[in-house]
Amino acid sequence: MAFDLFCTPRPGKESVPQPPIFEKGKAHRLKVGKGYIRGFHWSADRPKPKTVLIAHGFSSQSYKFDSYVRRLLAAGFDVVAFDAPAHGLSDGKRVNALEYRNAVLAVMDHFGPLHAIVCHSFGGLVSALALEERLPMAKTKLVLIAPAIETKAAMKQFFSVIPASAAVQAAFAQKIKDLTGKDPAHFSLLRVLRQHPIPTLWIHDRQDQICLLADAMPLLANPPQWVETFITEGLGHNRIYRDQVTKERILAYLERD
Repeated sequence: MAFDLFCTPRPGKESVPQPPIFEKGKAHRLKVGKGYIRGFHWSADRPKPKTVLIAHGFSSQSYKFDSYVRRLLAAGFDVVAFDAPAHGLSDGKRVNALEYRNAVLAVMDHFGPLHAIVCHSFGGLVSALALEERLPMAKTKLVLIAPAIETKAAMKQFFSVIPASAAVQAAFAQKIKDLTGKDPAHFSLLRVLRQHPIPTLWIHDRQDQICLLADAMPLLANPPQWVETFITEGLGHNRIYRDQVTKERILAYLERD
């Protein structure tokens, strides 16, 4: 029951209407597991454009990133945005890291090669796991905005909100191992970026109360040369991706050779 709750997106406070830019995108659906994920593709008005995928976070959806779609198109990129399983327009009621990773892989295989993936929160961890599955490949840039850092950290936060006995927590970890064949520690953004030279821009706020910056410091205190950092102050977990300076920093990074 605890694992099911952990994997169930929270209902939104209000439904998000379709932004006008989504009316201009080409709708797609891709089979992932037993259901379909749904999303959109926009073509830039230039020859041989580079493609950027947007990967939203847990309990979010692609509609919330309409400003990124507009900015990326204006900069000459093709753009792809899909809702994760159990989110937005996609099928399902629950999702775990492997299922979202597999959805990202399906999008990569259909629309790739990708120039970059721009991710928020949970989308960051699963996108890194997806890129790891496709290495070695052409260097896809990874833009992390307040990313989920590790499954172990997410479990710790989950059980701080929903107390459970040590036995339940141990069974929870075993459930993940039974499903994936891996310990929860394997699902770690820090592990992936230490092991693989994925060109990365990591953007994080000091006051993020959802994905704690402190959990990232084992890597960010002395990042590998392929990881560039941008630390903000006072934007928290969600305002950071809406911030204009954040968007400008991302575009500059994506346009850099």
